Amino acid sequence: MIDSSANRTHRIHTFFLHLGVYVVVNLGLLTLNLLQTPETLWAPYVAIGWGIALGLHALSAFVGEEPMQIKEEGDEELVERHRKAS
Repeated sequence: MIDSSANRTHRIHTFFLHLGVYVVVNLGLLTLNLLQTPETLWAPYVAIGWGIALGLHALSAFVGEEPMQIKEEGDEELVERHRKAS
């Protein structure tokens, strides 16, 4: 099983790979759009749709699967149960 810090590093790394592909592909599509059919802009729609998916990926990479903050200091059983579940 991959430990938590390695898993987080992997999620962040794959997000930045996804971001790089997003930028390169969308710049290519915009270039193609402007060269072939400048009167009809369709490339921004692709960027918006893919951008929504990229935003969800960012949430899962930077926010998802973080250990929950347990405020009660006296509940050791709850803390131990959370650690075993992770």
